[in-house]
Amino acid sequence: MELRGLLIACLALIFKGPTQIASTPVAGNSQMNVLYIVVDDLRPDLEPFGESMVHTPNIAALAKQSLIFDRAYCQFAFCAPSRNSFMTGRRPDTTECWNFLDHFRETTGQNWISMPQYFKNNGYFSSGVGKLYHPNLPPQGDPPSWSDVAEYPYINPSPLSCPNGDAWCSIDPKKYNFSDIETLELGLERMRHAAKNVSQPFFLGVGFHKPHLPFRSPTGFLELYPPAENISLATNKLFPKNAPTISWNNCLAGGQRYKVQVSTGKSTKSFCPSL
Repeated sequence: MELRGLLIACLALIFKGPTQIASTPVAGNSQMNVLYIVVDDLRPDLEPFGESMVHTPNIAALAKQSLIFDRAYCQFAFCAPSRNSFMTGRRPDTTECWNFLDHFRETTGQNWISMPQYFKNNGYFSSGVGKLYHPNLPPQGDPPSWSDVAEYPYINPSPLSCPNGDAWCSIDPKKYNFSDIETLELGLERMRHAAKNVSQPFFLGVGFHKPHLPFRSPTGFLELYPPAENISLATNKLFPKNAPTISWNNCLAGGQRYKVQVSTGKSTKSFCPSL
């Protein structure tokens, strides 16, 4: 795989507007810095994919400078198997990770080289922040992947729920610590630190938790959208033909949270995250 020529995408472009950080090679080195951004549960219901109602101006600005893939698909219906997949470049049937119990380092890939590990092994300073792997799958964020092993931070979202058990709500960011803001600030700090070493390129992975449930947003964002009764729902609500059962659930059916059972030869576990 040819890794040279990858462009640096700036975190601030996503959250704070356009910036002047350039996608130029490291001084005296033809290798470029790499910023790898992962966004949890983000669907392609965005302006660059033709969705006009969703307000994502900074993502749209980034898209105008980017190569867009419109036939890229989710590897699996769960977080942990998908992340074990795209962080290693192998399908779940190869990693043998289909649940929230296993990870590639304990199944078939003890000696595999992960994507950030590949960069590290080829002269890059490799660093990660936030939700890149699913927490502890592999354990401790997979130390072989990173140059700064002892400093890989996964920032847990606050358990604060919406009032009255509502699925959606706005919360004053002055009263609630949104974990993605911490991830953003730490990611920018890591980027600035890595950029000081002009003789070594860096790979920086930054993983954001939103829009994963619970659906809490800072005050002001929900006001950008029309009332729920004025939003059109999907016309086709039927189960897709030949789709695997595991890919289909209704998060709030009957007032319940989503609940899924996964099994391996070792155990069976139910998952029913709260909102």
